[in-house]
This record gives sequence, C-alpha cells and structure tokens, in this order.
Amino acid sequence: MDVFDKRILSVLKDGNPRPFTQLLDEVGFSHNTLKLHLKKLLKEGLLVREESPLDEPGRPKYAYTIPLRFER
Repeated sequence: MDVFDKRILSVLKDGNPRPFTQLLDEVGFSHNTLKLHLKKLLKEGLLVREESPLDEPGRPKYAYTIPLRFER
C-alpha cells in the first residue's frame, strides 16, 4: 500500500460514501491517479463501490466507501 492508497482510505475512514468527484477534491491528486488507485483498492477488497440511484437518464453514478468489516 502506497501513500495514495493510504490517503484515499484516510478520507473514507469516516464511513460516509463519496462520489468520485468529491473524492477527487478531497484527496488532491489527478483524475487518472485516483482512478488507478480506486481500481486497485476495489480489487483488493479494501473499498466498495455502490451505485447511486439515477434521477435522470445517463451513465450510472457511483460512490466509494470502506466495507463495514474495515470501518472503525
């Protein structure tokens, strides 16, 4: 786990799901860097991606959170 992964997990440790854009603002690194590290953390089971209900047509929106078994 590197500093990027630790930063993402640190932001999400409060248990509140965050959409990608909010998470991007809070962690402070580039879009591609965040995307790469979210993919890695999801694969390792350290994050969960939840689909948010859509109010309008278009691509689904997702929120990221730490699984309940890891929350403190």
